[in-house]
Amino acid sequence: MLHQHLPQHHDSLDLDGRQLEQLDEKDLRGSELQKISLYNNRLTHFPEQIFRHRDLKVLGCVP
Repeated sequence: MLHQHLPQHHDSLDLDGRQLEQLDEKDLRGSELQKISLYNNRLTHFPEQIFRHRDLKVLGCVP
């Protein structure tokens, strides 16, 4: 079976509408995200890992 390897550069995280109560640390790994969208979830605290993403331009989040 032939596997295609896609580039590991991810600059966007879209977790809208998943009813998450907390984020998995692997979703916020690294420091290169430019957009994080967390609308319509049930997060009880603001994930501190977001502060590591120095190039963040868009953060969408409604409590």
